[in-house]
Amino acid sequence: MSDNKRRRVMGDDPLDAVLPLTQPPTEPPAKPAPAPTPQVPSPQPKPAPRKAPAKTALAKPAPASSERERLTVSLPLELVERARDAVYWTPGLTLTGLVEQALVGALERLEASRGSQIPPREGDIPVGRPVGGSRRAPGAS
Repeated sequence: MSDNKRRRVMGDDPLDAVLPLTQPPTEPPAKPAPAPTPQVPSPQPKPAPRKAPAKTALAKPAPASSERERLTVSLPLELVERARDAVYWTPGLTLTGLVEQALVGALERLEASRGSQIPPREGDIPVGRPVGGSRRAPGAS
């Protein structure tokens, strides 16, 4: 640089005596060291799976048949809440299990009162509200 290109503000720079105005070309600056790879914490071990609660007398195993069908019914709210409470307070019991046990028990009582198994139906069950009288078994009076 020439002196006329240099801008002087307060007079001579005392460092000019120590450092020359023009410096010989130097090697390009060394490449900066790569940034350290952030340490990713090792994944926390998964907690051991919980053991299923012990089955109680109310929680019987499902029948051998694996075929299932969804059944939608309307029940009194108080009954539904009682069933949910029972499931909540009974380890191992599910709402499906409770309803299944209750239905099996009700059917067994019906068959016991008849003295025989209920025969298979001969057609579809009428849907909706019954109109008129009640449905009776053939031959019943």
